[in-house]
Amino acid sequence: MATNHFDPISFLLAALLISSGQALAQQASSANDAQLRASFKEGFTKGCLSGKSKGITNQVSFCNCLSDAYNVRYTGISLAAISSLAGQVGPKGPLLVDVMMTPERQVCTKNNR
Repeated sequence: MATNHFDPISFLLAALLISSGQALAQQASSANDAQLRASFKEGFTKGCLSGKSKGITNQVSFCNCLSDAYNVRYTGISLAAISSLAGQVGPKGPLLVDVMMTPERQVCTKNNR
């Protein structure tokens, strides 16, 4: 049986994503996709670089990998919606985001050990 790995940096990143979600959601009504993606990338990368992920040798590359992967997987409006809705979930919001983004985190972790 597979177990979910909840890395503290993932929690930090999810918390940052959720805290910026409301701002992203407000921007979504007047911003285009490129603007929403850029806003997500900026906030996400800033939060990611503020911590140190366990087992990661190149934090900058790891953070860029994650941010790029999320921007490929989701549209700007989807990133804003995920951020906003995860914040509304409450304390379980960061865990939900971490689970949703597990494939990206696993690839980026593997590439930056």
